[in-house]
Amino acid sequence: IGLFLYGINFMSSALEKLAGNNLRRILERMTKTGFISVLVGMGVTMLIQSSGATSVIVVSFVNAGLMKLLNALYVIIGANIGTTITAQIIAFKIDKIAPLILFVGVIMFLFIKNKLVKKVGGVILGFGMLFTGIYVMGEGVNSLELADVIKNFLAQEPNPFLCMMFGIVFTAIIQSSSASVGILQVLLLQTAGLAFGVKSIMFLIIGMNIGAVSPVVLLSLSGNIRSKQGAVADILAKVLGAITFIILMYIVPGILPWTMGLAEGNVARQIANLHLAFNIVSTVAMFPLVKPIIRICEKILPIPEDESIETQGFIYLDSSTLINPHIAVMQSKKEVL
Repeated sequence: IGLFLYGINFMSSALEKLAGNNLRRILERMTKTGFISVLVGMGVTMLIQSSGATSVIVVSFVNAGLMKLLNALYVIIGANIGTTITAQIIAFKIDKIAPLILFVGVIMFLFIKNKLVKKVGGVILGFGMLFTGIYVMGEGVNSLELADVIKNFLAQEPNPFLCMMFGIVFTAIIQSSSASVGILQVLLLQTAGLAFGVKSIMFLIIGMNIGAVSPVVLLSLSGNIRSKQGAVADILAKVLGAITFIILMYIVPGILPWTMGLAEGNVARQIANLHLAFNIVSTVAMFPLVKPIIRICEKILPIPEDESIETQGFIYLDSSTLINPHIAVMQSKKEVL
């Protein structure tokens, strides 16, 4: 699990470096309308493989006054769809050739001096670590005979609320819904199928998606009132999206069997599709509710009326802007002016 998590983290970081400052420029300049913002959030997250990273970047923009909270929330709900790409990649059974991918990545990353090749090598290295982690994890599950334990647990249809809470806490600890869903895929690959506990698995996935707010919440603790509004907006959007999907799941009980039927016999792909279905439904449901959510956030956490230049000190700079050097330099220039 450690190698798998480190692989995801390393690959995401390498992809962000490869994209460079263009990534932040795209997020800053191409988010003028709601629909475009959702598409940008989705595209950027597919590129860097982390909805948490995308959310942290846009909330730090809000914190620095570079982006309106409304646009940031559109990007965040789009990022929820983009993050499902990791589960889809994991569903390709290439873990057996992972050491070869790892070897190519090491050669490019450590022994070639060209900066672009080195950055691409970092992505391939992270990709190789991710799949090597999956292979080792699968072997560990088999040797510990955990498959039967998981199968028996899910066969009993455990309390949906407890499944959801476990998903929230687990994802909050490891800071990535992509990683937690990936671990779920590997564990359930070792079982005989999903027919015995589909609802339990769905509630785990829902919990994992809600738990993905943790990086934004942690960022907001050191930010100003605007970043705190961003964190509350993210929480509300994810919770309301989860409620919408749960209601739909009970009104249209055939939605889960139909989604699973798209990848008959491939457990990892079935979980990836359930993850994708949840995020598409919640994003579509939340799109018209973005403005009401923002109004609720502004009422819960109003910006003080007496927040003048004299009372607030630095206007553009605080600790959260230092996460991204490109933003920090821009904000320093604004502060000096």
